[in-house]
Amino acid sequence: MSAKQRIPPHLVFAYLVLVPLILLVLVSPRVNAQGPAGGAPTNNTNNNSTSKPSIPSGPLATLEPPPGKRLFGAWLNTTGDTPALFNSHLGRNASVFLFTLYIPPEDYATKSPANHLELIDQTASDAIVHLSVFPRKGLDSQNLRPEDLQMVVNICKGLNRRGRGVLLRFAPGMNVPWVPWGQQPILFINTWRDLGQKLRSTPEANQTALVWAPWDGNGYPWAGDDYSVKRGTADYDALDTSKDGNVTALDNPYSPYYPGDEWVDWVGLSIYHKGARYPWVVNSIPTATSIEDALQGKLLPSFVDFYNAYGREKNKPVMLAETGAVYHFNATTGASTSPGAPTELATKQAWWQQYMSKLFLDTFPKVKMVCLYEAVEVGKGQEAGTLLDYRVLNSTREAFLADLTNAVDSFQWANYTGFRTTYVPNDAKDDGGMGKSTGDGGGNGDLTRLAIAGMVLLPIMTVGLWVGCAVFRFRQRKAARERAEAEAANPLPETASEKGSDGDGDVESVDDGATIVNVRIGNPSDLPEMTSVRDSEDEVWIDGGDDSSVDEMSIVVDGSGRVLDERLS
Repeated sequence: MSAKQRIPPHLVFAYLVLVPLILLVLVSPRVNAQGPAGGAPTNNTNNNSTSKPSIPSGPLATLEPPPGKRLFGAWLNTTGDTPALFNSHLGRNASVFLFTLYIPPEDYATKSPANHLELIDQTASDAIVHLSVFPRKGLDSQNLRPEDLQMVVNICKGLNRRGRGVLLRFAPGMNVPWVPWGQQPILFINTWRDLGQKLRSTPEANQTALVWAPWDGNGYPWAGDDYSVKRGTADYDALDTSKDGNVTALDNPYSPYYPGDEWVDWVGLSIYHKGARYPWVVNSIPTATSIEDALQGKLLPSFVDFYNAYGREKNKPVMLAETGAVYHFNATTGASTSPGAPTELATKQAWWQQYMSKLFLDTFPKVKMVCLYEAVEVGKGQEAGTLLDYRVLNSTREAFLADLTNAVDSFQWANYTGFRTTYVPNDAKDDGGMGKSTGDGGGNGDLTRLAIAGMVLLPIMTVGLWVGCAVFRFRQRKAARERAEAEAANPLPETASEKGSDGDGDVESVDDGATIVNVRIGNPSDLPEMTSVRDSEDEVWIDGGDDSSVDEMSIVVDGSGRVLDERLS
């Protein structure tokens, strides 16, 4: 292209603006939700549906399914099981999966902050992440920093903006004394509100629900454990709800830890059947109302009704945050630890049939999620030498699926979306809007799509730019030819001049040999350089003087000042 062939501005605009926009559209993740951060599953039970998930509105809490529906999912041992494999065994797409996040991360530099969270994308569905955050060193400021809480918010924000909803369960089981964050109600509430404030001030995390989930209070306060509350402290006074000077089973196992309605979206309990008594090595069948009794506090000396106090009265959706019935096996022989005891099927079926029954759904309509603990644990302490098997999709799978068929319409299942990247580990390193993010914000999948799109589109756009320029130059030349042909067909009169003026003003810039002589038509007294001015009825004849660079120049104009002829003599 020659220097004279300038690129038209509109083609430059198209190349510099439209091409990046096209690339952006191609590499942007598919968000199957309304707004920038959706992802709540719909009540569509068709696993092959590709419709956009709807976001709950009105009286429903964030990610709460509609009346008559419950979320269903599991917490898996992801070293040998995956969400995709669980769905395959289940025969449908579970709507929620639990993942754990330890803060501060144990190996932040080389390990994904949230353990195996990337596996959620392999389900190719819009399943919700149930993110359980464990402050592994405790809640004090030396062990839990503001940047640790910000990391949690960053992960939720990244998932939300790519269309994945998050049920954020921070410091679960805060009322038990066997975890570093346990039985510290004052510090727990302050930390919870700090996290809530960070989350609420992050618009892109608007599809993250805060889940407050203590442990079932049966056995509270479990005195004498590693992190049991100490007498004489402010925490001890806060836990003494009966105000008798002691923390006992008569005190409320939940209320001292509640952060406030404005800071809680969902509530939940971890409810298990582990056997008849501790140590948990004897297999037994749970009672037919075990889950109901735990929700309503019927086995507590304090008789605190969790479901009524936090579900109905506060209008919060309730979840069985972790649940399951264990069966104990001898770790060496694989046989039951209790010869002559009930079978594994009888034990576990008596548990799952409770939350699957229509009576349970009708009695507890605010229970909106069931999350199974689908794993095997190795016994420790007094349970050493045993295996604790909570799974339902093992030898009991056929019976579980048969019972599930009768309750399938009471659950909300995830929609099929196709594979998409929603979890990017580097999201955790985002500074929360206080500066430039160090996360890639899109994952390796986005970078790959960007590279492929660039390789394909840039050559195409280059050719398009060249063709556009060629068309532009062709049109210019065609227009020039048409003008030349028109001038040849209609020549100007011989007396006409291109330097004339139709007005009464001046005639400017008469050029001869690079010398400019400015001649003004007007009163002769204004023309000292002219030697003579002759007027006639319809023309003016002006002679240039000898001092002019034009020896004898005559300009003939008519009475209106229009130039008729120029003469050099």
